[in-house]
Amino acid sequence: MEDTNYYFSIKWEELQGALDRFSAFFTCPRFDNASTEREMKAVDSEHSNNLQDDGWRLFQLQKSTAHPEHPFHKFGSGNRKTLLPPPEKGGMEATREALLAFHTTYYSADIMKLAIVGREDLDTLQEWAVQLFAGVRTTGQPSHFPYPVEAWDPSRLGTRLDVVPVREMRRLSLAWPLPHNWEKQRALQSSKPARYLAHLLGHEGKGSLHSYLNSQGWIESISAGSSVKTADMDMFKVSLSLTQAGMEHIEEIVGLVYQYLKLLRSSPVDRKVFEELKTMSEIKFLFREKENAVDFASGISSMMHEYPPENILWGPYALDWDEQAVRDYLSLLTPERMHLTVVSKAFEEEAQKEAWAKEKWYGTLHKLEKLPEAKVAAWSNPPEIHPMLSLPSPNEFLPTDFSLICEQPAYKSLAPDDPVHPFPPSLLFPSSAQALPASLPASSPERGVKVFHKLDTTFKVPKVQFFAHLLSRQIYSSPPSVVLHRLYNMLLRDELNEFAYEAAMAGLSYSVTTRTTGLSVKVSGYSHKLPVLLKKVAGKAKGLLQEIKDKGANDPEIQQKFNKHRLTLLREYMNFDREAPYERALYNTRQVLDGQAWHLAQYIQVLNDHSTCNVQAMTDVVEEGMARLDCDAYAHGNVNAEEALSYFQTLKDVRLMNFEEKEFCVV
Repeated sequence: MEDTNYYFSIKWEELQGALDRFSAFFTCPRFDNASTEREMKAVDSEHSNNLQDDGWRLFQLQKSTAHPEHPFHKFGSGNRKTLLPPPEKGGMEATREALLAFHTTYYSADIMKLAIVGREDLDTLQEWAVQLFAGVRTTGQPSHFPYPVEAWDPSRLGTRLDVVPVREMRRLSLAWPLPHNWEKQRALQSSKPARYLAHLLGHEGKGSLHSYLNSQGWIESISAGSSVKTADMDMFKVSLSLTQAGMEHIEEIVGLVYQYLKLLRSSPVDRKVFEELKTMSEIKFLFREKENAVDFASGISSMMHEYPPENILWGPYALDWDEQAVRDYLSLLTPERMHLTVVSKAFEEEAQKEAWAKEKWYGTLHKLEKLPEAKVAAWSNPPEIHPMLSLPSPNEFLPTDFSLICEQPAYKSLAPDDPVHPFPPSLLFPSSAQALPASLPASSPERGVKVFHKLDTTFKVPKVQFFAHLLSRQIYSSPPSVVLHRLYNMLLRDELNEFAYEAAMAGLSYSVTTRTTGLSVKVSGYSHKLPVLLKKVAGKAKGLLQEIKDKGANDPEIQQKFNKHRLTLLREYMNFDREAPYERALYNTRQVLDGQAWHLAQYIQVLNDHSTCNVQAMTDVVEEGMARLDCDAYAHGNVNAEEALSYFQTLKDVRLMNFEEKEFCVV
C-alpha cells in the first residue's frame, strides 16, 4: 500500500545493459510528454477494464468508508480525468511538473532498496550496483509519515455495509482495524500474533467455525488474516462465502464468530498450536523451492524495508512466542470496532427502490448503517459457546522424517539431471517386456496400466508428487456425465475437507479432477506422510459412492449437500458471462476448434433440469464411470521404485480402478 516496487527480468547476458537503463529512471528521468501520455492512457485503460470487477469495486468501497483525511480514503488506481488537468490548469505540462516534483522529493536513496539476481559473482553484482545507482540523490525524507487521523475512528466502526455486486455472489466479512505505529509493527515482526489468530479463525478441521457452519449448509468457504496493512494499522478480516441458506442466517453466523472469539479469550493461548505453526514455518524455510528470479528480487527488495539484513530471508518465516501480543490483538476484535460487510445480488431490487448510495469511482450500490446497540451488546458477550466449537487437535500430519533417498549409498552414484537433457522417467509397471504384446491399437479400449517413476537427484528436497490419470471415455461422454462427475468431486472434497485441511497445514495437498479423458488424482508434499493422505483420498473417492447408495438418494443430508454444490456450480458457470471479453473470446475459440468440447450453456441446462441432475442420476453415472478405469501413473521426487509401486498399489487396494493385470500397453 505504501511502497512502489519496480522490477524486470531479462536474458542473463543482457543484465548489465538493462541495469544501466533501469538506473537512469532514478538518476535522470525524462518524463517527456509522449511517454507520460502513453502511461496515462495505460492507467486509464486498466481502470476501465476494472470497472466491472467486483474485487476492485469492493476494495475502493472499503477505502471510501475510511476517514476522508486519511490517505487510505483516496482513489486507488487513477484515471485520465484525475491524472490530466484541464488545459486552463496546465494540461499535460502540469502533470509532467507534478511527476518531476514527486520524483525529486520522494525518490531518495536513503528510503530505497535494491536487489539484483544474476549469474555473475557477488563482487561483480555489487560493483554494478555501486557504479550504476550511486547517482541516486539523498533528500533526507522519512521512510514513514505520521497520518493526521485514524483511517477508522470509533465513529466509523460498529457498522454494517450492504453491497450489490456485479457477479452473482454472496459474501460476509468481519473486519477490524488494529491500530499501531511503525515501531510497534517492527516489534511484532517475529511474533506475528495475527498469523496465530488467522490460523484458528480460518481453520477447517474438527471443532472449527468452518466445520460447524459447513455442516449447517450455510457457507462454502472461510478465510482469515490481514487484508490491508499501512504504517498505522493492520486490517484483520474474517471472510466467508455464503450459500443461499447462509444468507438467511447472517446474524447467527456473526454470533458464532464471536462465540469462537470468546472461546479464544477464555482459553489459555495454546502453546501447542503455536509450536505447530512455528515448526511448519521452519520446515517451509528449510525446504523451500527455488523461486522465479524476478519474483525473488521483487520480494527481497520489499523485505529489505521490513527486516534487518541478517533477517531478510528468514524474517517472514520467524515465529516467536508472545502470549501478550495475541491477547492484545484479541482484545481489539469486538463488535464495537467491527466493520461488517454483506455482499449479495439479492440486495439489487431493494437498492434500486430505495436509491442506495453510489460509490464515486465505480458506482457501486451500497448502504452503510450503524449496528443496533442491542445486537452489538449481544455479540460482545455471548451467553454460551456452541458445543461444536473447540480448539484444534494436534496435527498428526506434521512430517518428522526428512531423509533423502538420493543420499543413500545405493543411489549416491546417480548424477544430477542435466537441466537441458534431463533423464527420462523409468517405466516400472508393466515390468517385463517379454510378457507384453508387440503393440496395441491406439484406439484400443483396453489400454491397461503404466506406472512411471523418477527419483529426484537435482533439487534434493523431501517431497514427492504422485499423479494418477484414470482413463475413461464415459466421464466426458455427455454434458450430464461431466456435470454429475464434477458434483461428485465437490461432494468428495466436502467429505475429505477436515482431514485434508490438517494435511494441507502440514504441507500436503491433493486434487481429484474431472478431465475430458477421465479422472485425475494428484497428491503432493513431504514424502513422510504422503502415503497416508493418498490412502484416505483414494479410499474415499471410491467409498463415498457406496456410502451414498447405502443411505439412499433421498437422504436429507445428502440432498442438502448435493443441492448446495449444484447451486454453487450453477453460479460459477453463469458468472462466466461477466468475465472480461478476452476471456470469453478465448473460451469460445476453444469451443470452435475442439469439435468434442461441451459448452457451458449445456452444463447450465443440465444443472437446471432436476430430472437429469439429481443424486440418483449422479450415483448411476459415477458408478458406470468407475466400472472400468485404466491408469497412467507417475511418481517423482524423494521416492524409490518400490515406494512408487506402493502408491499405485494403494489405488488397486481400494478398488478405485478395475483392470486385468494382463492388459498392458507398450511404451
